[in-house]
Amino acid sequence: NSKDAMVKDGVGNIARRYTFRIAPDAKFEGILNAKTVNGEIISTEPTKEMWIRDPSYAREAQILEAQARFKMQPDGSLTGILAGYRPWQRFYQGMVEARGSVIEQLYWIELPGLYRALKRNADYSPTGPGGEKTHISFALRVDAVPAYVMTPDAKTAVTSVQSYKAVAPPPGPPLHAFITNKYRVTDGLVPDRNGKILAGPNAVIPPPASMTSAANATTATGGGR
Repeated sequence: NSKDAMVKDGVGNIARRYTFRIAPDAKFEGILNAKTVNGEIISTEPTKEMWIRDPSYAREAQILEAQARFKMQPDGSLTGILAGYRPWQRFYQGMVEARGSVIEQLYWIELPGLYRALKRNADYSPTGPGGEKTHISFALRVDAVPAYVMTPDAKTAVTSVQSYKAVAPPPGPPLHAFITNKYRVTDGLVPDRNGKILAGPNAVIPPPASMTSAANATTATGGGR
């Protein structure tokens, strides 16, 4: 993690060999046990839990049983995949918080259908095989370029993996979508908090106000005659 911004080169790509100072973070620091085989960095065991910043509307993602497979390229860059299981409900809620109606209109995503698809395809339960499947398989493509990494005080180049959680500030509140309104989601739907739900075979459905006004006007005219 670093608070130093990435910079671009003359053709718009992320500049190589730029210097970044590590910013200790108690939440988003993630360390995986791995080995190197023929230029590939491969996890030797899953990491129980790690958090990443998510470019989607969820803004952040918890990854359980995380594993990685990265390959060094001849030009010094790196490509690969970080995979694991992420909470599917938070992914869905992020779209709802980002104004669900806009998401449906701009991206043609039917949110109730997305909710049911995520719930149906969820394939991991943190409590064991018999528990509720609250997480779904996840993979993130990674592309990286060479960079210089410095200690937080920028005095020493980092040449080995180590944790900085001990000197990190306490974790902040969860990151949310772009608006502050909170919606209640019921079975994939967002009900009107101020509305009344009319349902069932005996539900009374009143006519629109315009029809009621027209009927009253006709009655008043007929009575005058």
